[in-house]
Amino acid sequence: MALQDEYTQLLYHLLPEGPAWDGENPLIEGLAPSLNRVHQRADELMAEIDPARTTEL
Repeated sequence: MALQDEYTQLLYHLLPEGPAWDGENPLIEGLAPSLNRVHQRADELMAEIDPARTTEL
């Protein structure tokens, strides 16, 4: 399962039960890619911890 799909599923599980939240939710579908990008960027920045491998300074 792709990370974006995992974030989508996680966000849907945070919604309360009820008919107002049934079906697709454009807000959730829009937030998942953003969370995915933040996650990937955080992973990339972990390489910057090592001064010998720093490329962004």
